[in-house]
Amino acid sequence: MKQDIKQYVKGCTTCQANKVNTGPLKPAMIPITPEHTLPFETVAMDFITKLPQSGKYDTILTITDHDCSKAAIFIPCQEAISAEEVAGLLLKYLYPRFGVPKKIILDRDTKFMSKYARGLCQALKICQNISTAYHPRTDGQSERTNQWLEQYQRCFCEDQNNWHQWLPFVEFTHNQWPHEATKKTPFDLIMGFTPRMDWLGISNVPTVTNQLEEMEQARNRALAEMGRAQKIMALKNQGNRRFKPYNKGDQVWVEGTNIKTLYPSAKLSPKRYGPFKVLEQLSEAVYRCYVTVGMFARLEQRSLVV
Repeated sequence: MKQDIKQYVKGCTTCQANKVNTGPLKPAMIPITPEHTLPFETVAMDFITKLPQSGKYDTILTITDHDCSKAAIFIPCQEAISAEEVAGLLLKYLYPRFGVPKKIILDRDTKFMSKYARGLCQALKICQNISTAYHPRTDGQSERTNQWLEQYQRCFCEDQNNWHQWLPFVEFTHNQWPHEATKKTPFDLIMGFTPRMDWLGISNVPTVTNQLEEMEQARNRALAEMGRAQKIMALKNQGNRRFKPYNKGDQVWVEGTNIKTLYPSAKLSPKRYGPFKVLEQLSEAVYRCYVTVGMFARLEQRSLVV
């Protein structure tokens, strides 16, 4: 009888929905494994907004080479930029130098989620890797680039009204600085050498044959170093050992922290909702579930990504 009562209490719907979970299951961090070996075939894009007005600009679009060199392109723009204008910036700054990327890692900005952006990527056969809501670490590469850029600007832009004039120097400095993961400068992985950063001395440019060999070796070493860095990151973020991946058809509970409901107060609302049926596994830590009608505010009968 004791075991029956214990199992009944564990499966109590009211208890699971309302009790505080003191030991939540947490999956391990899953790094995005490099898929392409050439520069800017996989890029991460993000905006730095709410900057002081500098000329006609108040926003910076950052484009980071995710898989190969970790190089970055910094483009001044306006916060009210449309999806069509973003495509124009890519055509002007990215396409002439590196061609059309194969994969773009993005957050859920409306400029990237629009029908125009999706249709353009579909026409150009570009895979959109859009982050899941409330999972900001998906595009951590672009966020780290943004941190570096803001740090540089804080140090050198005494007059905050002319930051856009410093962007060429910021981009050059970023791309000639050795990256922690690759142990090489982005310039070295793209061109085979690092251009001189001042107007003194002469740059040591290798011959064509040596350059090609050194670039190939440098990129192979960079990929190996990135793999090593990702393994270290995965070991440091192993998550909860009790977490086991769910299967299609499993019944799961969804945390109500970031869900808008019909309840007037979040304090007295259930901690979790469900159980919901798992429709498919999108990645090792992201699942699509089926949501019933009328469960959440502004959510109709459709699937939910958790």
